[in-house]
Amino acid sequence: MKAVTGFRPLKSVYTASHGIPTIPYLIDDSATLLEGSAVKLVGGLNGIAPADAAGDLVFGYVKAFITKGQHPLQTVSDNPAYVDGTYTAAPSGDTYVAASDNRTDKQIMALIVPAFGVICSVKGDATPGTTANSNFAGGYIDILAGSSVLLDESSIVSGIANYLTQPSQPGSQKCVDEFDGERFIVMAAETQQGVSVGATA
Repeated sequence: MKAVTGFRPLKSVYTASHGIPTIPYLIDDSATLLEGSAVKLVGGLNGIAPADAAGDLVFGYVKAFITKGQHPLQTVSDNPAYVDGTYTAAPSGDTYVAASDNRTDKQIMALIVPAFGVICSVKGDATPGTTANSNFAGGYIDILAGSSVLLDESSIVSGIANYLTQPSQPGSQKCVDEFDGERFIVMAAETQQGVSVGATA
């Protein structure tokens, strides 16, 4: 995965020896997704949409975009036979705005890293530690309302929220990414695969 602005999956506490799996998932009509977006399942045949509210259960993270035939979207993005949404490439993460009939017409998909047990690096709307204790592991923090790629730094609580902050390395009390002091290390606590609250790897 490139150096995306949003969620960067680092490792899985369940599949460390086999890497982190990805699965293709249909994008909901008119949904706007970025590489690194947190996503939720919106039910039935509706596919995935941004997880961008405190009450959202997280399904996973967008790794890339592909066509119905599983071709990389960037290779055919200007071909109307394959794509009728809007694809924009960027070094910080590509964006795809699905057409209003994506589910029944072109059926563009995203490759998704399932969130359950996956530890990520992600930015907040403020630097870790701006709010007391937001830079320490073991706190709960919500996604920023209206954003699928940022955490709400000031939402740090001791009760359950979207994410549980994780030690940046074994034995550390801090949850600040050792390679980028602007980013948190977190694992989704409220996922559509179940509640994952115990692991602090």
